[in-house]
Amino acid sequence: MVIERGIINEFQDLKETVEKESIFLYFSGTISQDALIGIGKSLRSNLRFSHIKQDQAIKIFSVFIELMQNIKNYSSEIIKVDNKSCGVGSIAIGELKDNKQFFVICGNPILNNKVTKLENRINRLNSMSKDELKQFYRQERQREPDPDSKGAGIGFIEMARKSSELLEYKITPIDDENSFFTLKVTV
Repeated sequence: MVIERGIINEFQDLKETVEKESIFLYFSGTISQDALIGIGKSLRSNLRFSHIKQDQAIKIFSVFIELMQNIKNYSSEIIKVDNKSCGVGSIAIGELKDNKQFFVICGNPILNNKVTKLENRINRLNSMSKDELKQFYRQERQREPDPDSKGAGIGFIEMARKSSELLEYKITPIDDENSFFTLKVTV
């Protein structure tokens, strides 16, 4: 006799959610450079042999890489892997059944003192047309990155340009220092 409790019930719920939401990739954990490369290779291979149109597959892959790098670089939950700081978070890719679009969604903890700047950035991008995003992208590529940026500072612009919808996000307070940031990009 098996007594069902804890993770056994929750794992079945997770499996059912994954199937219901047509999620074909889900990862949760520490995002090291090796994890990013390994999961990226697997995703690229799966996209190549799927029913997804090539232009959509390229956008999905690009958004996936941006979001994985954001988790790796900006999650407030950090774990050392081979003496390198790696962020902790979750990412999923799925298909929206009703209109043949796809989504890439991620979540990770962020510091509360970063929330306002992040909200302002996403809201500003969501207010721009595709032409305005293109112009803003060109302008930002020529600027020096912000001092607290760990990249070129154009990742959100690229995702907004590739998205067929507005960037959807939610920020949920965890405690006095951290909030949980969730971002969904539709391709």
